[in-house]
Amino acid sequence: MIGTAIGTLANLTGPELVVLGGSLSAAGDILTGPLRIALDETALAPAAAAVSIELARLDRWASACGAVAFVFEHFTSPPPHGVIQRP
Repeated sequence: MIGTAIGTLANLTGPELVVLGGSLSAAGDILTGPLRIALDETALAPAAAAVSIELARLDRWASACGAVAFVFEHFTSPPPHGVIQRP
């Protein structure tokens, strides 16, 4: 089911890279092989060929690091143009 979703995503948005994090990355090659097969069966050939499936290097810490980065960016970035912040 995940491979089919990635194939649909490839057809709609054309990503070059799909990164599997958390418990998905812990599965390793046991998961990436079947995902690749499902992707190739679901997506159009050019879209499927353009997508690389990689495992997150942070393993189960990927989600936590992403959340910390999101919060950090939210509090350290200037507001969008035209937005008035209250003190």
